[in-house]
Amino acid sequence: MNSRSRAASTFTAAYSYSSPFEDLADVFHNLMSSYSLGYETDVGIVGREGEEPGDALVAWGQRGRMTDASVIHRMRRVIDLLYPGDRDALHGYLNSRQAPLEMRSGDTWDENIVLEGGEEFSSGATRLASGGGSAPVQVRPSFPPSADSTPH
Repeated sequence: MNSRSRAASTFTAAYSYSSPFEDLADVFHNLMSSYSLGYETDVGIVGREGEEPGDALVAWGQRGRMTDASVIHRMRRVIDLLYPGDRDALHGYLNSRQAPLEMRSGDTWDENIVLEGGEEFSSGATRLASGGGSAPVQVRPSFPPSADSTPH
């Protein structure tokens, strides 16, 4: 595996970072949004957008990528560096999470809102990345958590 494909396999979001600190901030943001608010982020590679947002076909995607084997070590490091006061609680939370849910390749982004093994996403910042063009990363509207959800 070359360094380019390895780098692609360890991202938490498809985004062109201008510094290593942006990746650190994104990892921390994903962790704390999930821990505090119950938000899950969908990360995926799609073809060109269709006529309507969400019509693009998913080539690959995951929900809850923070527990992916190629990413979780960075999550643990960020906890240790940035949030040592609640270290045990955050590590426990990360340990209790299910594996990432795979999005269905070939279905549209909107058809992937409900995934087998999980609930409808409640992403505060769902990102799309173009798989075959020069389309920029897009931030989709957020869906607030339900009224009965409580922070951990």
